[in-house]
Amino acid sequence: MTPLSGTSTAEHNAPAPAGPEIIRNVTDLFGRYDCFFLDIYGVLHNGEQPYPETLSFLRAAKAAGKKICLLSNAPFRARVTAGHLEERFGIAPDLYDHLLTSGERAWQMLSERRDPFFSNIGRRCMFFTDEATRHVIEGLDLECVDRLEDAGFLFNGSPDDSRSGEGLEAVIQKALALPEDRRPPMLCINPDRIVNLGARIFKCGGHYAEIYRRQGGPVRYIGKPWPEVYHALWNMAGAPDKSRILAIGDSLLTDVAGACRFGIDSALNLPGIHWEEVCRPPFANDPGWRTMDKVDPDKALAISLSAEHRPAYIICSFSS
Repeated sequence: MTPLSGTSTAEHNAPAPAGPEIIRNVTDLFGRYDCFFLDIYGVLHNGEQPYPETLSFLRAAKAAGKKICLLSNAPFRARVTAGHLEERFGIAPDLYDHLLTSGERAWQMLSERRDPFFSNIGRRCMFFTDEATRHVIEGLDLECVDRLEDAGFLFNGSPDDSRSGEGLEAVIQKALALPEDRRPPMLCINPDRIVNLGARIFKCGGHYAEIYRRQGGPVRYIGKPWPEVYHALWNMAGAPDKSRILAIGDSLLTDVAGACRFGIDSALNLPGIHWEEVCRPPFANDPGWRTMDKVDPDKALAISLSAEHRPAYIICSFSS
C-alpha cells in the first residue's frame, strides 16, 4: 500500500498533498473491512468481459467471510442483472450476498408510493427506454402515453428509444418551452452520465437528466450518489458498522461521492470511465488490460484531489 503523491521538483518547495493509497491487491484490505459495496460496470466487468481478477477476488472474499453487496446504477430489475452477470460474465449468485440496482429501487418506490414524489406524479408517463429496459415497468400500475401534454412525468430509463418514437432530447426541449410550473417532473433511474462498454463510451440517462435539470426542469434521481440506494442496500446487508464497509467504483461523481455522503470509505477503480484522464499517453487506446503500471500517478493524484469527494484508495481492478 503506497500513498499517492505528486512528483516533487526543485521548483516546488511545498510538500506534495497527501493522496489516496495505491492498493495493488484489494485482499490486503480484508483486515480493515468486513463488507464491500461493489459497482458492477467498471469494477466487476468492462461491459464485454470480466476483469481478470474479478472471480478470484469474489471467491477469496467469500472464503474470508466477507459480505459482498453489488450496487449498480443499471436501469434493470435486480433479477435481470443477476441473470446477465451469470450468463455473460460467469458471476454466479453464490459469489455475492446481495444485489441492488437503481432500476430495482425505482420499481420498489413506484410500487410503494410512500415517498411524496412518487405519490404525487400520477400514473401516466412518457417512458424512454430500449428493449432491454422495458421490463422495469412490468407489474406497475403505469400508463405509457405518447404526448407530452398527457404525461404526469417523464420516465428516463434507457433513452435510446421511446414508446412515442420521439427522442428524449426533443421532448426535453418541448418541456422546457412550457411555463416552469407546467414542466413535468423527470424520473431518472440511471444517474450515470456515461458508461464504458469495452473501450467505447456511451451516454446514459443521467446525461439527459442533467440537460433538463440545468435548464430548470424538475428531476428526481434514483441511484448513486443519492441516498435511497445506499440505505436500502445497507439494510439488506443487516446494517453493518459503516466504518467496516468499503465501496468500490469507477466514478468520482457517483460511486465515490455517494460513498462519502453515506459515510463509508471508497476506492476508485481507474480502468473505468476516468482511464483517459489518468493513464500514460501511450495507453489511452491500448487494447490490453488496464493496469497500474500504465497509470500516470500525478494525473491520478490530480483528479482525486480536485474532486469534491475523494477516495481513500486507488486500485486497478482487484489485483494489479
